[in-house]
Amino acid sequence: MRLSWKEHVSEMSKRGKAAVGAILRNDLVKKSKSLKMIKQIFDSKIKPAIHYETELWGLEAAEKLESVQFRFYKRLFGLHQTTYNQLIKGDFGIFSLKLHQLYQVFEFWLILTQLPEDRLAKQAYNDLLQINGKTTWTQQIKKSLD
Repeated sequence: MRLSWKEHVSEMSKRGKAAVGAILRNDLVKKSKSLKMIKQIFDSKIKPAIHYETELWGLEAAEKLESVQFRFYKRLFGLHQTTYNQLIKGDFGIFSLKLHQLYQVFEFWLILTQLPEDRLAKQAYNDLLQINGKTTWTQQIKKSLD
């Protein structure tokens, strides 16, 4: 069995879409007028399904998973699927999942950089920094900070 980030992201996206479907079938959610409650439902039920171990992904894959977020709000409020995502962010005051992912990645990176050199995680991190010819999440972070 070969592991792939694309397959992992696709699986997380499927889980998120399944969670969206299950939540949208709930009459209480459909009838709710409280945006605060709807955001809490998304943050507690759907976000964990699509952001599982997000700090290990690096800076990729956020766009595909954000589509789950926008699908949820568009379906819940009866908006057409071609409605601009920026309108949803602005009108509903929704933060980007990419922003959340960046926060998680940098928080994890900060922990790794502060580990003692004899820790296995720190050694793996240092090894990833040395890889040439292939982009790693450690190189992406370093590049974004430069």
